[in-house]
Amino acid sequence: MRDRLKYGAAFGIMSLAVFGLAIMSDHVVTMVAWLYFGITLALVSLAYLLHRPDLFGKRKDGSVPVWSYLVYLSYYQLNHLSLAIYRLQSAEAPWHQIAPGLFLGCRLRSSDKSAIDKLNITCVLDLTSEFSEVPFLRRAARYHNIPLLDATAPTLAELQTGLALLSESCAGGHDHIYIHCAAGHGRSATYALAWMLRRNPSLRLEEALRQVIALRPGVKLSRSQHSVLEDFASNPALPA
Repeated sequence: MRDRLKYGAAFGIMSLAVFGLAIMSDHVVTMVAWLYFGITLALVSLAYLLHRPDLFGKRKDGSVPVWSYLVYLSYYQLNHLSLAIYRLQSAEAPWHQIAPGLFLGCRLRSSDKSAIDKLNITCVLDLTSEFSEVPFLRRAARYHNIPLLDATAPTLAELQTGLALLSESCAGGHDHIYIHCAAGHGRSATYALAWMLRRNPSLRLEEALRQVIALRPGVKLSRSQHSVLEDFASNPALPA
């Protein structure tokens, strides 16, 4: 809740500032551009405040409809730019194997295809609402998307739903799973840790978190993400 309110308020304040720039603009074209950007930020704020990632319209197959690009174009551009800067500046690999058959990573780009093809990924869990999925992962035998807002935590029900999807998809026990969000540090780490705890009931949350951070140092859970994992660890009510 706190994360959603914080980001919702931040985007709301930014939208008001942008509307102010629109009002002060002397040129119609500039005013319209600022108004468009302000409306986009206001809608993003609303998505956070109402806990409505579905407002971005991302489909179950990982694609984003044209209307969503038209409404949120500037927001999507900022997300792609920030991810590109992260990939350019970070020494961290795009993904890491954090458990047998389990890979945790960032939202990939087309140039990653040849490298990730070597992992023989058969199941994908995409936790983003603000990115379309790259086509080669959307074509994975078992692709699943649970759209979450950036920097937020899933509900316990959403966490259990994701793990149930993975459990059903990987019933054979020999699958390679790729779990990702934007940077692969928060939302996806939450699900990856829950999967590890479910697979190994004797593993404690803090121990699992230390193992994951040792392999992928950028992982950092928010308070709400840690809290939902604590709730899950106390009662991981999922089928084997």
